[in-house]
Order: sequence, then C-alpha cells, then structure tokens
Amino acid sequence: MRFILLNFLIFKFCFVFGQNRFQENFWQSLLVNYTISEDYRLTLDFGHRTCDNFFNANRTSLGRVVIEKKLNESWFIGAGYAFFEHFGKSRNPENRIFPQLIYRRELSKLNIETQIRFRNEIRYYHLQNKELLNRIRFQGLLRFFQNRKFQPGLGFEYFKTLEKNGLQETRSIFQLNYDLNNSWRIQGFYIAQTQSSIDYLQHILGFQLQLNF
Repeated sequence: MRFILLNFLIFKFCFVFGQNRFQENFWQSLLVNYTISEDYRLTLDFGHRTCDNFFNANRTSLGRVVIEKKLNESWFIGAGYAFFEHFGKSRNPENRIFPQLIYRRELSKLNIETQIRFRNEIRYYHLQNKELLNRIRFQGLLRFFQNRKFQPGLGFEYFKTLEKNGLQETRSIFQLNYDLNNSWRIQGFYIAQTQSSIDYLQHILGFQLQLNF
C-alpha cells in the first residue's frame, strides 16, 4: 500500500508539469493544535492567500476550526467549520462545514509517517451566487523523519464537486518541515494544482507556522 502510494505521488508530480500555462500564488498561515485530552484535539487555522505573480493581488483570507477524536492508535474522526473571504471584483464570502476521517500511522523502522484523510465539505456562498455545493476531498501524505529537525514530505489531494458537471481538482504537494523545538514547527511547501474548469497549472508557494500545545 505504501509503495503504491509513493509511486502514485511521483507519477502525479511528473504529470502536472506537462502544463505550459501558469498562475502563481502564495499562501501564508498559522496553525494551532491544542491537545484537550488523550482522545480529543482542537485545531485552529488562520491564513491569507495572494496571487498574480505571487504577491500582486489578494485572493483569499480564511479561518478554520476542527475538533478531532481519537478512535484508536491509527484512526481519527473529526468535524469542522471554515470561513473563506474571496477577493476579486466583489466580495464573495463562503461558509464550509465538514466531517472528516483520518488514518495516521508512524512507521518508525522506515522513518515514515503515513496520513490518509477523507473530508466532505458543504460549501455555501451567501452573497453572490447563494450556492450550496457538496465537495469531497481525498488526501494522502508521506512525511520522512530520518532527520528529526528537517522532515520532507510528499502528498496528493483530489477534489470533486458532486453536483452535475462538478469541478475536479488535484494538488501535488511537496513539504519541508523544520522543528524549532517541541512546540513550534515551520513548514514551507510547494503545490501544483490543476482544475477541470481552467487550462493552466497553478503554482502555489507557501509558509506555515505551527504551534502544538
């Protein structure tokens, strides 16, 4: 299973670079993980995204909260809410609610952490289109921790809007994590994103500061 996932991620990275038209984006965020108890964890996520040669135009601001329950050593369920403020010619705020299921396993002998996440988002745009959309997301991540300070990662995510002629999106992800101490982590990442409604590749560079307590 892990061998198949790794080869699939490499294949997707090669495929997306066949595109020859691009859009550049930059994402920055603060992620806070708070362990409530042995079985419950709360995550807060605050971010801002820009585009047009990475920094020339505001694209999105967001806030997200997720509560997660541990079922056993590998399986976790959760639910969350997110608010997105989309910028453009006019404001287009969006609300999202979602359940999610996560499989997370650390393979200490191989120095690899595997994570698979399924999330179902109900999205509502409440100013312009007033649309209610249902979207599924499937994500797979591999994190390599041979070096406990620097931890590279590879991932892939698939999105599908379930309405008729719904959009399909893919993300190929490369991460580099650096642990400052037991509480603080810095993550830099690159994402190559495709979308069925556009014929260009979106390059996304990002920076995330993570706090665990």
